[in-house]
Amino acid sequence: MKKLIALLSIISAFTFCSTALASNGYPAHTYTYVNDFAKVLTPDDINTLQSQLSKFDTDNDVSIIVATVNSIQDYPTGDQTIESFGMNLFNNWGVGSAKKNNGVLMLVAVKDRKIRIQLGSGYGSSYDATMTKIIASDMSPSFKAGQFGAGFRLGAASVMNVVGVANRVLTPEEKKAAMVKTYVVMGGIAILLIVLIAAAISAFRSGKTGWGWIFLAAIGAIIWFLFRLMPNGRGGGGGYGGGSSSGGGGSGSF
Repeated sequence: MKKLIALLSIISAFTFCSTALASNGYPAHTYTYVNDFAKVLTPDDINTLQSQLSKFDTDNDVSIIVATVNSIQDYPTGDQTIESFGMNLFNNWGVGSAKKNNGVLMLVAVKDRKIRIQLGSGYGSSYDATMTKIIASDMSPSFKAGQFGAGFRLGAASVMNVVGVANRVLTPEEKKAAMVKTYVVMGGIAILLIVLIAAAISAFRSGKTGWGWIFLAAIGAIIWFLFRLMPNGRGGGGGYGGGSSSGGGGSGSF
């Protein structure tokens, strides 16, 4: 039993440390929807975008985050492209919901003259071409003219139209069915954990340490999976709930 508790403690500590260290090199978000590190937005621009994005998140449960940097080379991340920087920044910030992975990061590197709309992994690749088109038609023209606030407002409005449909709010009946399904799945996982813990204890007591470690490894894998499903503490408000991206989105320049 002591071995089981010690292993679970190690697994938890390792997971926590991996999450904490993952943000090295990237700017820290401000727990708001607008992160203007390049200082290209006016106070009115920021207030307007903040209100626009906050309301959309409240109404649709979809977080859209705006970020500006001077250059991706200003940060010791090793990223050489706006795509790589955008995906890793998205994941380090935990944009959107960890459960739905439907967050959106709208990023511009001003000095590099690059734009990226990074999508949560819940969208797959079906919206990549649409995001690239939004950048070309709504954002690049304004950015070329130095009107970053206008470009973000137009781009955000178009993104909202797309992801608002993709994240249609469920009916009460659909929500109830989803909740029941969740309870059934979580109940099954709880029972499986109990069985595996009992099996691990029995194996160690009977001297079958090989099987004991196999059971412990399975327990660790399940705990890691459950950890990934939960908000991981990087949040706290403003659309940062532990969401992740696997690389989907669109890119452009100005």
